[in-house]
Amino acid sequence: GDIVGIAAPGSKVQILDGDKLLGEVIADSNGRWSLGLPSPLSAGTHTLQSVVLDASGKEAARSPAVSIEVKSVEVPTILPIANGQLGIGSVMKGKAQPGSVVSIFDGDKLLGTATAGADGVWEFALPKSLQAGVSNLRAAILNSTGAVLSQSEVTRVQIVPLGASGVRR
Repeated sequence: GDIVGIAAPGSKVQILDGDKLLGEVIADSNGRWSLGLPSPLSAGTHTLQSVVLDASGKEAARSPAVSIEVKSVEVPTILPIANGQLGIGSVMKGKAQPGSVVSIFDGDKLLGTATAGADGVWEFALPKSLQAGVSNLRAAILNSTGAVLSQSEVTRVQIVPLGASGVRR
């Protein structure tokens, strides 16, 4: 995510999390600045503040502190798949934080979503358009912009036509 703000055009701005410097930016010609975080903030409470520096590098102004709570995101899992095979259209299951929306991927292709129940179990019917062959399935929790917050390990599965010998629905 990004932390954004405004200051006088050309101002040097430091962004702090408590006493920790997250980064330093220069406000553009319209006074807007943006700091892209290299990694998400850790779970817990963060107190963010921006400090404008004068030409000599001394503090000229300080914004009011803003406290935010970052919640941890449980890593979703895919439950073991019998014989490493799934039939096209069959249901796969996994676990995630209750109520979370889990996105199911084959490689980088989104297959669809499932919602974890009160017990944390989610179920997903593989689309009938999925081709037979090897699939690399993973379950992910995404934020509102589609960025991955957490994801399972890849589960390599042989996708077979329904009715193939030994394949369960």
